Amino acid sequence: MLMVFLAFLPAITVAQSSYAPRGLYDVERIRLDNGFQVLLKKRSETRNMAFRLVVGVGTRHFDCSRRETPHLLEHLLFSGTTAHTEAELEHLVADLGGSWNAVTGTEHTTYLLDIFDQYALQGLDVLHEIVTDTVITPEKISQSKGIVYREEGGRPGRFRRLLYDLGVSKGAWSKANEWLLPGDGAICAGLVNMESIAEDDILNTYHTAYVPENMTLIAVGNFNRRKLLERINATFGSLALREKPSPSVATPPQPSAYPAEVSSTLSPFLGSNGSMSIAFRTEGRYHPDAAALIVLSTYLSAKFYEQVRVNAGLSYAPEAVMFFQPDYGILYATADVSARNSARVQELMLAIVERIRREKISPDEVERTKRKILLQWAQAYETNAGMASLYSEMLARAGHGDGLRKGDRSDRLHLYENEIESVSAADLDRVISRYLLPERRIDIRSMPTMSYSEFFTFIGGISLLIALFAAYRWRKAGKRRKSMLPVYLRK
Repeated sequence: MLMVFLAFLPAITVAQSSYAPRGLYDVERIRLDNGFQVLLKKRSETRNMAFRLVVGVGTRHFDCSRRETPHLLEHLLFSGTTAHTEAELEHLVADLGGSWNAVTGTEHTTYLLDIFDQYALQGLDVLHEIVTDTVITPEKISQSKGIVYREEGGRPGRFRRLLYDLGVSKGAWSKANEWLLPGDGAICAGLVNMESIAEDDILNTYHTAYVPENMTLIAVGNFNRRKLLERINATFGSLALREKPSPSVATPPQPSAYPAEVSSTLSPFLGSNGSMSIAFRTEGRYHPDAAALIVLSTYLSAKFYEQVRVNAGLSYAPEAVMFFQPDYGILYATADVSARNSARVQELMLAIVERIRREKISPDEVERTKRKILLQWAQAYETNAGMASLYSEMLARAGHGDGLRKGDRSDRLHLYENEIESVSAADLDRVISRYLLPERRIDIRSMPTMSYSEFFTFIGGISLLIALFAAYRWRKAGKRRKSMLPVYLRK
Protein backbone atom coordinates (compact mmCIF):
# COMPACT_ATOMS: atom_id res chain seq x y z
CA MET A 1 0.00 0.00 0.00
CA LEU A 2 1.32 3.41 -0.94
CA MET A 3 1.66 6.22 1.57
CA VAL A 4 0.12 9.65 1.22
CA PHE A 5 2.64 12.14 2.60
CA LEU A 6 1.71 15.18 4.63
CA ALA A 7 5.27 15.19 5.87
CA PHE A 8 8.14 17.54 6.48
CA LEU A 9 10.61 16.33 3.85
CA PRO A 10 12.89 17.73 5.06
CA ALA A 11 11.26 18.65 8.36
CA ILE A 12 10.45 22.32 8.48
CA THR A 13 12.30 24.43 11.03
CA VAL A 14 10.05 26.78 12.95
CA ALA A 15 10.82 29.83 15.03
CA GLN A 16 10.86 28.26 18.47
CA SER A 17 11.80 29.48 21.91
CA SER A 18 15.45 29.43 22.94
CA TYR A 19 14.39 27.31 25.94
CA ALA A 20 13.19 24.39 23.78
CA PRO A 21 15.72 21.69 22.88
CA ARG A 22 17.05 22.11 19.38
CA GLY A 23 14.75 20.54 16.80
CA LEU A 24 12.00 19.79 19.30
CA TYR A 25 9.30 20.93 16.91
CA ASP A 26 10.90 19.58 13.73
CA VAL A 27 8.94 16.39 13.16
CA GLU A 28 7.88 14.37 10.17
CA ARG A 29 4.17 13.79 9.77
CA ILE A 30 2.84 11.07 7.47
CA ARG A 31 -0.65 9.89 6.61
CA LEU A 32 -1.15 6.45 5.08
CA ASP A 33 -3.76 5.64 2.44
CA ASN A 34 -6.14 4.30 5.06
CA GLY A 35 -5.94 7.48 7.15
CA PHE A 36 -3.50 6.18 9.78
CA GLN A 37 -1.19 8.99 10.94
CA VAL A 38 2.49 8.74 11.88
CA LEU A 39 4.70 11.31 13.63
CA LEU A 40 8.42 10.59 13.45
CA LYS A 41 11.21 12.25 15.40
CA LYS A 42 14.66 10.74 14.92
CA ARG A 43 17.22 11.10 17.74
CA SER A 44 20.39 9.20 16.87
CA GLU A 45 22.13 10.00 20.15
CA THR A 46 19.82 7.70 22.12
CA ARG A 47 19.50 3.91 22.36
CA ASN A 48 15.80 3.63 23.00
CA MET A 49 12.52 4.08 21.16
CA ALA A 50 9.45 5.76 22.59
CA PHE A 51 6.21 4.73 20.86
CA ARG A 52 2.87 6.37 21.64
CA LEU A 53 -0.25 5.06 19.93
CA VAL A 54 -3.00 7.64 20.38
CA VAL A 55 -6.60 6.57 19.76
CA GLY A 56 -9.32 9.21 19.57
CA VAL A 57 -11.68 7.76 22.14
CA GLY A 58 -12.08 8.75 25.80
CA THR A 59 -14.42 8.60 28.73
CA ARG A 60 -16.29 11.82 27.97
CA HIS A 61 -17.47 10.38 24.67
CA PHE A 62 -19.89 8.18 26.66
CA ASP A 63 -22.84 8.88 28.94
CA CYS A 64 -22.48 8.17 32.64
CA SER A 65 -23.94 4.68 32.46
CA ARG A 66 -21.18 3.62 30.03
CA ARG A 67 -18.41 6.10 30.84
CA GLU A 68 -15.83 3.46 31.77
CA THR A 69 -16.19 1.64 28.43
CA PRO A 70 -12.91 2.90 26.88
CA HIS A 71 -11.11 2.30 30.19
CA LEU A 72 -12.29 -1.31 30.22
CA LEU A 73 -11.24 -1.72 26.60
CA GLU A 74 -7.79 -0.35 27.37
CA HIS A 75 -7.31 -3.07 30.01
CA LEU A 76 -8.71 -5.75 27.70
CA LEU A 77 -6.18 -4.99 24.98
CA PHE A 78 -3.43 -6.18 27.35
CA SER A 79 -5.30 -9.38 28.26
CA GLY A 80 -4.12 -11.61 25.43
CA THR A 81 -4.44 -12.27 21.69
CA THR A 82 -4.89 -15.39 19.56
CA ALA A 83 -1.10 -15.68 19.43
CA HIS A 84 -0.06 -14.76 22.99
CA THR A 85 -1.49 -14.90 26.48
CA GLU A 86 -1.35 -11.83 28.74
CA ALA A 87 1.68 -13.26 30.56
CA GLU A 88 3.45 -14.05 27.28
CA LEU A 89 2.91 -10.51 26.00
CA GLU A 90 4.30 -9.08 29.23
CA HIS A 91 7.39 -11.30 29.07
CA LEU A 92 7.87 -10.56 25.37
CA VAL A 93 8.04 -6.82 25.96
CA ALA A 94 10.21 -7.12 29.08
CA ASP A 95 12.64 -9.55 27.39
CA LEU A 96 13.23 -6.94 24.67
CA GLY A 97 14.20 -4.32 27.26
CA GLY A 98 10.83 -2.65 27.10
CA SER A 99 8.05 -1.47 29.34
CA TRP A 100 4.51 -0.57 28.37
CA ASN A 101 1.39 0.94 29.79
CA ALA A 102 -1.75 2.76 28.73
CA VAL A 103 -3.74 5.77 29.87
CA THR A 104 -7.42 6.40 29.24
CA GLY A 105 -8.14 10.10 29.14
CA THR A 106 -11.27 12.11 28.65
CA GLU A 107 -10.94 12.28 24.86
CA HIS A 108 -8.03 9.98 23.98
CA THR A 109 -6.61 6.61 24.94
CA THR A 110 -2.82 6.39 24.69
CA TYR A 111 -0.70 3.24 24.60
CA LEU A 112 2.91 3.76 25.69
CA LEU A 113 5.81 1.50 24.74
CA ASP A 114 9.45 2.31 25.54
CA ILE A 115 11.89 -0.25 24.19
CA PHE A 116 15.57 -0.76 23.30
CA ASP A 117 16.02 0.62 19.79
CA GLN A 118 17.40 -2.67 18.38
CA TYR A 119 13.96 -4.21 18.96
CA ALA A 120 11.83 -1.27 17.82
CA LEU A 121 10.24 -3.24 14.97
CA GLN A 122 9.30 -6.13 17.26
CA GLY A 123 7.78 -3.64 19.69
CA LEU A 124 5.77 -2.14 16.86
CA ASP A 125 4.50 -5.62 15.99
CA VAL A 126 3.29 -6.10 19.57
CA LEU A 127 1.37 -2.82 19.50
CA HIS A 128 -0.26 -3.82 16.23
CA GLU A 129 -1.09 -7.26 17.62
CA ILE A 130 -2.97 -6.03 20.68
CA VAL A 131 -4.90 -3.43 18.67
CA THR A 132 -6.01 -5.86 15.96
CA ASP A 133 -6.02 -9.34 17.50
CA THR A 134 -7.16 -9.04 21.11
CA VAL A 135 -9.57 -11.78 22.23
CA ILE A 136 -12.46 -10.32 24.23
CA THR A 137 -14.55 -12.75 26.26
CA PRO A 138 -17.14 -12.36 29.05
CA GLU A 139 -14.61 -13.78 31.51
CA LYS A 140 -11.97 -11.22 30.55
CA ILE A 141 -14.53 -8.41 30.73
CA SER A 142 -15.49 -9.46 34.26
CA GLN A 143 -11.83 -9.62 35.28
CA SER A 144 -11.14 -6.18 33.79
CA LYS A 145 -14.11 -4.70 35.62
CA GLY A 146 -12.66 -6.04 38.84
CA ILE A 147 -9.31 -4.40 38.07
CA VAL A 148 -10.93 -1.03 37.33
CA TYR A 149 -13.01 -1.25 40.51
CA ARG A 150 -9.83 -1.91 42.50
CA GLU A 151 -8.25 1.16 40.93
CA GLU A 152 -11.23 3.13 42.19
CA GLY A 153 -11.04 1.78 45.75
CA GLY A 154 -12.95 -1.48 45.41
CA ARG A 155 -16.30 -2.64 44.10
CA PRO A 156 -18.96 -0.72 46.07
CA GLY A 157 -22.02 -2.54 47.37
CA ARG A 158 -25.57 -1.19 47.41
CA PHE A 159 -25.29 0.10 50.96
CA ARG A 160 -22.08 2.00 50.21
CA ARG A 161 -23.64 3.49 47.08
CA LEU A 162 -26.70 4.55 49.07
CA LEU A 163 -24.58 6.24 51.72
CA TYR A 164 -22.52 7.99 49.04
CA ASP A 165 -25.62 9.23 47.22
CA LEU A 166 -26.88 10.61 50.54
CA GLY A 167 -23.59 12.47 51.00
CA VAL A 168 -22.16 10.10 53.62
CA SER A 169 -18.59 8.80 53.05
CA LYS A 170 -18.24 11.45 50.36
CA GLY A 171 -15.01 13.39 49.99
CA ALA A 172 -14.89 17.16 49.97
CA TRP A 173 -13.36 17.28 46.49
CA SER A 174 -16.15 15.10 45.09
CA LYS A 175 -18.66 17.58 46.44
CA ALA A 176 -16.66 20.56 45.17
CA ASN A 177 -16.38 19.12 41.66
CA GLU A 178 -20.14 18.69 41.51
CA TRP A 179 -20.47 22.42 42.16
CA LEU A 180 -17.64 23.49 39.87
CA LEU A 181 -18.64 21.19 36.99
CA PRO A 182 -22.45 20.94 36.94
CA GLY A 183 -24.15 18.39 34.73
CA ASP A 184 -22.65 15.10 33.62
CA GLY A 185 -20.51 16.37 30.74
CA ALA A 186 -17.31 16.17 32.80
CA ILE A 187 -18.07 14.17 35.93
CA CYS A 188 -20.75 11.68 36.92
CA ALA A 189 -22.57 11.79 40.23
CA GLY A 190 -22.14 8.72 42.38
CA LEU A 191 -19.47 6.06 42.57
CA VAL A 192 -18.07 4.33 39.50
CA ASN A 193 -20.59 1.83 38.17
CA MET A 194 -19.86 -0.54 35.29
CA GLU A 195 -22.74 -2.96 35.77
CA SER A 196 -24.65 -1.62 32.76
CA ILE A 197 -21.68 -1.92 30.38
CA ALA A 198 -22.33 -4.98 28.24
CA GLU A 199 -20.03 -6.98 25.99
CA ASP A 200 -21.70 -5.44 22.93
CA ASP A 201 -20.85 -1.93 24.20
CA ILE A 202 -17.17 -2.84 24.43
CA LEU A 203 -17.05 -4.65 21.10
CA ASN A 204 -18.84 -1.79 19.36
CA THR A 205 -16.28 0.69 20.72
CA TYR A 206 -13.45 -1.62 19.71
CA HIS A 207 -14.68 -1.92 16.12
CA THR A 208 -15.74 1.70 15.59
CA ALA A 209 -13.07 3.70 17.48
CA TYR A 210 -9.98 1.59 16.77
CA VAL A 211 -9.93 2.40 13.07
CA PRO A 212 -6.92 3.75 11.13
CA GLU A 213 -8.16 7.29 10.66
CA ASN A 214 -8.79 7.56 14.41
CA MET A 215 -5.26 6.48 15.41
CA THR A 216 -1.84 8.13 15.35
CA LEU A 217 1.50 6.48 16.01
CA ILE A 218 4.27 8.63 17.48
CA ALA A 219 7.83 7.30 17.26
CA VAL A 220 10.74 9.14 18.88
CA GLY A 221 14.27 7.75 19.07
CA ASN A 222 16.99 5.97 17.19
CA PHE A 223 15.48 4.19 14.18
CA ASN A 224 16.10 3.33 10.56
CA ARG A 225 13.46 5.43 8.81
CA ARG A 226 13.05 3.16 5.78
CA LYS A 227 12.70 -0.04 7.80
CA LEU A 228 10.37 1.56 10.33
CA LEU A 229 8.05 2.96 7.65
CA GLU A 230 8.02 -0.39 5.84
CA ARG A 231 6.95 -2.14 9.04
CA ILE A 232 4.33 0.50 9.84
CA ASN A 233 2.94 0.16 6.32
CA ALA A 234 2.89 -3.65 6.59
CA THR A 235 1.06 -3.59 9.92
CA PHE A 236 -1.12 -0.55 10.57
CA GLY A 237 -1.12 0.36 6.89
CA SER A 238 -2.82 -2.93 6.06
CA LEU A 239 -5.91 -2.08 8.10
CA ALA A 240 -9.02 -1.46 6.07
CA LEU A 241 -10.13 2.11 5.49
CA ARG A 242 -13.14 2.79 7.70
CA GLU A 243 -15.16 5.81 8.66
CA LYS A 244 -13.82 7.79 11.60
CA PRO A 245 -16.25 8.28 14.50
CA SER A 246 -17.37 11.80 15.36
CA PRO A 247 -18.14 11.72 19.09
CA SER A 248 -19.27 14.82 20.92
CA VAL A 249 -18.20 16.18 24.29
CA ALA A 250 -20.53 18.22 26.49
CA THR A 251 -18.79 21.17 28.15
CA PRO A 252 -20.01 21.67 31.73
CA PRO A 253 -21.70 25.05 32.12
CA GLN A 254 -20.44 27.69 34.51
CA PRO A 255 -21.81 27.16 38.04
CA SER A 256 -24.96 29.11 38.78
CA ALA A 257 -24.02 29.29 42.47
CA TYR A 258 -21.04 28.70 44.72
CA PRO A 259 -21.28 27.31 48.27
CA ALA A 260 -19.24 29.09 50.92
CA GLU A 261 -17.49 25.84 51.85
CA VAL A 262 -17.71 22.11 51.29
CA SER A 263 -16.32 19.52 53.66
CA SER A 264 -15.86 15.78 53.69
CA THR A 265 -18.33 13.49 55.44
CA LEU A 266 -16.74 10.39 56.97
CA SER A 267 -14.20 10.38 54.13
CA PRO A 268 -11.67 9.63 55.35
CA PHE A 269 -12.99 8.46 58.70
CA LEU A 270 -9.58 8.14 60.35
CA GLY A 271 -6.34 10.02 59.83
CA SER A 272 -3.79 12.38 61.27
CA ASN A 273 -3.94 15.11 58.63
CA GLY A 274 -6.24 16.48 55.98
CA SER A 275 -6.11 19.30 53.51
CA MET A 276 -7.43 22.81 53.10
CA SER A 277 -8.02 24.05 49.56
CA ILE A 278 -9.54 26.90 47.61
CA ALA A 279 -10.65 26.51 43.98
CA PHE A 280 -11.72 28.67 41.04
CA ARG A 281 -13.32 27.54 37.77
CA THR A 282 -11.47 28.78 34.65
CA GLU A 283 -11.48 28.33 30.90
CA GLY A 284 -9.78 25.34 29.26
CA ARG A 285 -6.33 24.44 27.99
CA TYR A 286 -6.83 25.91 24.54
CA HIS A 287 -8.35 29.22 25.59
CA PRO A 288 -6.27 32.40 25.05
CA ASP A 289 -6.02 32.82 28.84
CA ALA A 290 -4.39 29.40 29.35
CA ALA A 291 -0.74 30.51 29.26
CA ALA A 292 -1.38 33.36 31.70
CA LEU A 293 -3.20 30.95 34.02
CA ILE A 294 -0.18 28.62 34.01
CA VAL A 295 2.09 31.52 34.96
CA LEU A 296 -0.38 32.64 37.64
CA SER A 297 -0.62 29.18 39.23
CA THR A 298 3.17 28.85 39.30
CA TYR A 299 3.51 32.24 40.97
CA LEU A 300 0.80 31.39 43.51
CA SER A 301 2.46 28.07 44.29
CA ALA A 302 5.70 29.85 45.20
CA LYS A 303 3.86 32.34 47.41
CA PHE A 304 1.91 29.63 49.25
CA TYR A 305 5.09 27.68 49.89
CA GLU A 306 6.83 30.78 51.19
CA GLN A 307 4.03 31.93 53.47
CA VAL A 308 2.36 28.70 54.63
CA ARG A 309 5.36 26.43 54.98
CA VAL A 310 8.48 28.56 55.38
CA ASN A 311 7.10 31.48 57.39
CA ALA A 312 4.22 29.84 59.27
CA GLY A 313 5.37 26.21 59.34
CA LEU A 314 1.77 24.96 59.05
CA SER A 315 2.05 22.66 56.03
CA TYR A 316 4.63 20.40 54.43
CA ALA A 317 3.75 20.84 50.75
CA PRO A 318 1.36 23.72 50.00
CA GLU A 319 0.97 24.41 46.29
CA ALA A 320 -1.19 25.90 43.59
CA VAL A 321 -2.09 23.82 40.55
CA MET A 322 -3.69 24.66 37.22
CA PHE A 323 -5.74 21.61 36.21
CA PHE A 324 -6.71 21.73 32.54
CA GLN A 325 -9.10 19.91 30.31
CA PRO A 326 -9.53 21.06 26.70
CA ASP A 327 -12.77 22.91 27.44
CA TYR A 328 -12.49 23.88 31.12
CA GLY A 329 -10.01 24.33 33.92
CA ILE A 330 -9.78 24.53 37.70
CA LEU A 331 -7.18 26.67 39.46
CA TYR A 332 -6.77 25.45 43.00
CA ALA A 333 -4.46 25.93 45.95
CA THR A 334 -4.12 23.18 48.52
CA ALA A 335 -2.16 22.48 51.68
CA ASP A 336 -1.79 19.41 53.84
CA VAL A 337 -2.70 20.46 57.34
CA SER A 338 -3.95 19.27 60.72
CA ALA A 339 -7.54 20.01 61.70
CA ARG A 340 -6.52 22.50 64.39
CA ASN A 341 -4.53 24.55 61.84
CA SER A 342 -6.95 24.39 58.91
CA ALA A 343 -8.64 27.71 59.70
CA ARG A 344 -5.30 29.49 59.96
CA VAL A 345 -4.07 28.00 56.68
CA GLN A 346 -7.28 29.02 54.95
CA GLU A 347 -6.82 32.55 56.29
CA LEU A 348 -3.26 32.71 54.94
CA MET A 349 -4.21 31.40 51.49
CA LEU A 350 -7.08 33.86 51.14
CA ALA A 351 -4.83 36.70 52.28
CA ILE A 352 -2.29 35.83 49.56
CA VAL A 353 -4.98 35.80 46.87
CA GLU A 354 -6.44 39.07 48.08
CA ARG A 355 -3.00 40.71 48.19
CA ILE A 356 -2.39 39.67 44.58
CA ARG A 357 -5.79 41.02 43.57
CA ARG A 358 -5.07 44.32 45.29
CA GLU A 359 -1.38 44.86 44.56
CA LYS A 360 -0.97 42.91 41.31
CA ILE A 361 2.21 41.13 40.23
CA SER A 362 5.25 43.12 39.17
CA PRO A 363 6.72 42.68 35.66
CA ASP A 364 9.97 41.43 37.21
CA GLU A 365 8.11 38.70 39.11
CA VAL A 366 6.23 37.74 35.97
CA GLU A 367 9.50 37.33 34.03
CA ARG A 368 11.07 35.35 36.86
CA THR A 369 8.07 32.98 37.00
CA LYS A 370 8.03 32.50 33.24
CA ARG A 371 11.72 31.61 33.26
CA LYS A 372 11.14 29.03 35.99
CA ILE A 373 8.43 27.34 33.92
CA LEU A 374 10.46 27.34 30.72
CA LEU A 375 13.57 25.91 32.39
CA GLN A 376 11.51 23.08 33.92
CA TRP A 377 9.90 22.32 30.58
CA ALA A 378 13.26 22.29 28.82
CA GLN A 379 14.47 19.53 31.14
CA ALA A 380 11.26 17.52 30.70
CA TYR A 381 11.78 17.41 26.93
CA GLU A 382 15.30 15.97 27.10
CA THR A 383 14.08 12.36 26.92
CA ASN A 384 12.41 10.52 24.08
CA ALA A 385 9.48 9.72 26.35
CA GLY A 386 9.10 13.39 27.24
CA MET A 387 9.09 14.41 23.60
CA ALA A 388 6.61 11.68 22.66
CA SER A 389 4.26 12.79 25.44
CA LEU A 390 4.51 16.39 24.23
CA TYR A 391 3.55 15.36 20.72
CA SER A 392 0.62 13.37 22.16
CA GLU A 393 -0.63 16.53 23.85
CA MET A 394 -0.33 18.41 20.57
CA LEU A 395 -2.45 15.79 18.86
CA ALA A 396 -5.10 16.37 21.51
CA ARG A 397 -4.88 20.06 20.77
CA ALA A 398 -5.22 19.34 17.06
CA GLY A 399 -8.60 17.78 17.82
CA HIS A 400 -9.66 21.23 18.99
CA GLY A 401 -8.37 22.92 15.87
CA ASP A 402 -5.08 24.35 17.09
CA GLY A 403 -2.41 21.71 17.53
CA LEU A 404 -1.02 20.84 14.12
CA ARG A 405 -1.44 23.96 12.06
CA LYS A 406 -1.89 23.66 8.33
CA GLY A 407 0.75 25.12 6.03
CA ASP A 408 1.28 25.17 2.28
CA ARG A 409 3.41 22.01 2.19
CA SER A 410 3.36 20.85 5.78
CA ASP A 411 1.90 21.12 9.24
CA ARG A 412 3.72 22.52 12.23
CA LEU A 413 3.41 21.80 15.89
CA HIS A 414 2.06 24.34 18.32
CA LEU A 415 4.79 26.22 20.19
CA TYR A 416 3.93 26.10 23.89
CA GLU A 417 7.06 27.95 25.02
CA ASN A 418 6.22 30.91 22.80
CA GLU A 419 2.85 31.19 24.53
CA ILE A 420 4.50 31.38 27.95
CA GLU A 421 7.15 33.85 26.81
CA SER A 422 4.47 36.17 25.45
CA VAL A 423 2.62 36.47 28.79
CA SER A 424 2.84 39.98 30.24
CA ALA A 425 2.02 41.55 33.59
CA ALA A 426 -1.11 42.98 31.96
CA ASP A 427 -2.17 39.44 31.01
CA LEU A 428 -1.77 38.39 34.64
CA ASP A 429 -3.86 41.35 35.77
CA ARG A 430 -6.57 40.35 33.32
CA VAL A 431 -6.86 36.71 34.44
CA ILE A 432 -6.65 37.68 38.12
CA SER A 433 -9.54 40.12 37.67
CA ARG A 434 -11.52 37.58 35.66
CA TYR A 435 -11.06 34.38 37.65
CA LEU A 436 -9.86 35.09 41.21
CA LEU A 437 -13.18 36.47 42.34
CA PRO A 438 -14.31 35.89 45.96
CA GLU A 439 -17.87 35.17 44.82
CA ARG A 440 -16.58 32.46 42.43
CA ARG A 441 -14.41 30.66 44.97
CA ILE A 442 -15.09 27.37 46.74
CA ASP A 443 -13.35 26.58 50.02
CA ILE A 444 -12.71 22.85 50.38
CA ARG A 445 -12.05 21.38 53.81
CA SER A 446 -11.06 17.72 53.63
CA MET A 447 -10.47 16.44 57.14
CA PRO A 448 -10.72 12.99 58.73
CA THR A 449 -13.66 12.55 61.05
CA MET A 450 -11.32 11.46 63.83
CA SER A 451 -7.58 11.76 64.36
CA TYR A 452 -5.63 8.74 65.54
CA SER A 453 -5.27 10.22 69.02
CA GLU A 454 -9.01 10.91 69.18
CA PHE A 455 -9.75 7.41 67.94
CA PHE A 456 -7.54 5.71 70.52
CA THR A 457 -8.87 7.99 73.25
CA PHE A 458 -12.39 7.03 72.19
CA ILE A 459 -11.51 3.31 72.14
CA GLY A 460 -9.81 3.66 75.53
CA GLY A 461 -12.85 5.43 76.96
CA ILE A 462 -15.22 2.79 75.58
CA SER A 463 -12.99 0.01 76.92
CA LEU A 464 -12.92 1.64 80.37
CA LEU A 465 -16.70 1.99 80.41
CA ILE A 466 -17.11 -1.64 79.40
CA ALA A 467 -14.66 -2.70 82.12
CA LEU A 468 -16.48 -0.62 84.76
CA PHE A 469 -19.84 -1.94 83.65
CA ALA A 470 -18.54 -5.53 83.74
CA ALA A 471 -17.11 -4.98 87.23
CA TYR A 472 -20.44 -3.50 88.36
CA ARG A 473 -22.38 -6.43 86.94
CA TRP A 474 -19.96 -8.91 88.49
CA ARG A 475 -20.23 -7.24 91.88
CA LYS A 476 -24.02 -7.16 91.69
CA ALA A 477 -24.14 -10.79 90.64
CA GLY A 478 -21.81 -11.64 93.54
CA LYS A 479 -24.15 -9.99 96.02
CA ARG A 480 -27.07 -11.89 94.57
CA ARG A 481 -25.20 -15.18 94.82
CA LYS A 482 -24.19 -14.36 98.40
CA SER A 483 -27.78 -13.61 99.41
CA MET A 484 -28.76 -17.10 98.30
CA LEU A 485 -26.29 -18.78 100.67
CA PRO A 486 -27.32 -19.99 104.16
CA VAL A 487 -26.86 -17.35 106.82
CA TYR A 488 -24.05 -19.22 108.53
CA LEU A 489 -22.00 -19.22 105.31
CA ARG A 490 -22.27 -15.49 104.65
CA LYS A 491 -19.21 -13.49 105.66
